[in-house]
Amino acid sequence: MMIKFQAIILLVVLSACVHGRQLIDAKFSSDEDNSIDALSDLFVPPYKHYAAMARFLVHELDWTSMGTISTLDNIRGFPMVNVISVADSARGEKSTGRIFFYLAGLDFTLIDLKSSNRLTALFTMEQSRNCSGRNEDAMEPTCARVMFSGSARKLEKDDKSYAFAENAMFSRHPAAKKWITVHDFYLCELNITQICVLDYYGGPHFVSTEEYFKADPEEVYGKRMNKANNVNFENNEVDEIERHHRRKPKSLHIKVNRDIEEISIEV
Repeated sequence: MMIKFQAIILLVVLSACVHGRQLIDAKFSSDEDNSIDALSDLFVPPYKHYAAMARFLVHELDWTSMGTISTLDNIRGFPMVNVISVADSARGEKSTGRIFFYLAGLDFTLIDLKSSNRLTALFTMEQSRNCSGRNEDAMEPTCARVMFSGSARKLEKDDKSYAFAENAMFSRHPAAKKWITVHDFYLCELNITQICVLDYYGGPHFVSTEEYFKADPEEVYGKRMNKANNVNFENNEVDEIERHHRRKPKSLHIKVNRDIEEISIEV
């Protein structure tokens, strides 16, 4: 009877955690459990540094929502979207801005691209829960996002970028090592045609590929990552608009033992 009662309590707790994010106080801490790691989070580019913001999101986020023109019979010609794992460099290495990814031979995304090689890839700060963690809706312009439009280029094994791209993908997505042995996967790079950034009110901004690849996502107010210990954000003249990107949401942890005898929640 006691075990049954404890099981019911567990279900209630889990339900509250899934459906009750709004009940969590929007406080911030330096926990390192978010997708954007603690060091990089200190260097989120401020508003209006559009190219740097685009580079930052691509470097820190490991997947994208990729849209294509569908070839499926029931929705032929409609926009279609898929989750695609990406990498611009190996974990812990410097940003390159290049977007590498694998596509599966049987996946509708690759089939769509073979018919019409046009795609758009979306990266948003909410992928790290950075926005909802501070009670900000993902659709708010201040929840930064970047949209890349272009085409996919298959990398052949003799391509000078192949080894770099493969290492980047394996570093960030170890499961990819198994994917390529079981199914037909093709290593690709996104050839960028247009870059659209939205990180504040007033509409989107378009960044040229030249500006994008020249940008330094690790730079904030003239400081670089190798000088991180000398940065004092409290004394910098930074207004709240630019400061809030660097905040991190407090994480919610649930620990349940196998016998369902003890449930502890840490915030």
